[in-house]
Amino acid sequence: NIFAAGASAGGIAALHAVPLQAADGSNSHLYITLEEISGRIPASSLRAPSSPVKGILSFAGAIMDTSLIGHNYPGVFCVHGTEDNVVPYSDGMIKINGVISPFQASGSEIICSHAARMGLKSFLIPDYGAGHDNFFKKGDIWKNDAIKFLYESITGPDLP
Repeated sequence: NIFAAGASAGGIAALHAVPLQAADGSNSHLYITLEEISGRIPASSLRAPSSPVKGILSFAGAIMDTSLIGHNYPGVFCVHGTEDNVVPYSDGMIKINGVISPFQASGSEIICSHAARMGLKSFLIPDYGAGHDNFFKKGDIWKNDAIKFLYESITGPDLP
């Protein structure tokens, strides 16, 4: 039972790492991009993990291309401040140290909406009025729902 999780850049990494497990080659453009960026990792050396990821927990994360969220993508659990000025809640540019980066991204609102349209489990907790906060100090707004998401991702939709 493997889950990918992270906050901010870690959430972005978790949301992008999962397509690497696709064994059907549908995300081959991602392999090429990684190879071009690194210049050292041959795309042919990237292999799917032995156990598929059951779900992703993203806190203020985003994805660069929603087409990476396909039918084999795991369920997503997202917590995001609606007034985040670093990683967009909906869509926009990522800011690094207050400077707009060249990275266009789709935030939690779009990720969960797209996942739901694909028939995937998706759960969005908007933190209304919050910015790019430390969500680990705000567990009261998401902890119980996260436990339910984890449980259902492992066992199925019914809690005891």
